[in-house]
Amino acid sequence: MMLPIMLFVFGAVGVLDSWIAGRALSAEPQFIQLIYGILLLAVLMAVLWIPGRSFAAIAAICLWGVLFGLGNSLQQYIVTNAMPKAPEFANGMSIAFGNVGIALGTAAGGAAITIGSIRSTVGAAIICAAILLALLLLRVHFSNRQSRQ
Repeated sequence: MMLPIMLFVFGAVGVLDSWIAGRALSAEPQFIQLIYGILLLAVLMAVLWIPGRSFAAIAAICLWGVLFGLGNSLQQYIVTNAMPKAPEFANGMSIAFGNVGIALGTAAGGAAITIGSIRSTVGAAIICAAILLALLLLRVHFSNRQSRQ
């Protein structure tokens, strides 16, 4: 009974992302990219280490829902920002690469379950989030370097 409730809470809280992402990305996009990667790692670690049926686990999953929605908006921002003169193409690329991410994430999660257990999927997500953080750090670094020239 707890899983359907947690999935509903995850999705319902994710609706907040539009408002949060719009305000945050318009104010400080580079800072949001970095803080997003750090927060995502922290929340995933909390989900992994906090006991499953506690209030802290519910709070961590709610925050994960907000970050999930923010991540979608952040991905759209990054792709659109990279191709400002071709917004339709950028939107298509955003959707296409989102689908690639879902496929790769599903494969990684399935492999984690096969090798370990259901909780191993969070470990796989932590690895993916660490890679994401490294890529966001590189993006911000090169963006700052380019703007100084």
